[in-house]
Amino acid sequence: MTPEDRSARSRFFTIGAVRLAGAVTIALAVAISYGRIDSWVNNAGVDLLTGDERAWVDAYHARVLDVVGPQLEGEALDWLKAACAPL
Repeated sequence: MTPEDRSARSRFFTIGAVRLAGAVTIALAVAISYGRIDSWVNNAGVDLLTGDERAWVDAYHARVLDVVGPQLEGEALDWLKAACAPL
């Protein structure tokens, strides 16, 4: 099966701890074998943020949604809303 065949029919989702370098390497190798990576989300260190840092990130995300959101619709807007959700 070619990467094109796999990417046309399959989706690959994984959750892992970035502290485990091997897990990240394996996830990346599997994703690449599908022929493309549509989204790669890394929330490493979110639990280490202070309250002020979380507030800054949340305010930044709100601003991005306010500025970019009106220019989008459908799946793109749904994705942006999820990506900009408060931490």
